[in-house]
Amino acid sequence: MIFFDIPGVDKDKINLKVEKDILTLTAECTKKAAEDYSCISEEMDYSGFNRSFNLNKTVDADKISADYDNGTLKVILPKKEEQKTKEIKIIIN
Repeated sequence: MIFFDIPGVDKDKINLKVEKDILTLTAECTKKAAEDYSCISEEMDYSGFNRSFNLNKTVDADKISADYDNGTLKVILPKKEEQKTKEIKIIIN
């Protein structure tokens, strides 16, 4: 799972896509900065948000899902069936 805090962004302004094993999140923000606002470094400016992640071969891209609630986006990255851990029972004589 990946969590993104993107408060103040409308759900319809959020876009998630997977292309060539890269997950990309873009979010458009239309807030205006205060006149006296200053910051040294920030992850989300007032024009939007953009992040990309390389997905490894264990992620089932067809089953990725997301939920947005109260400014937090939760992206669920399920593993492929053949990549899940298999428990092996050990028999002791």
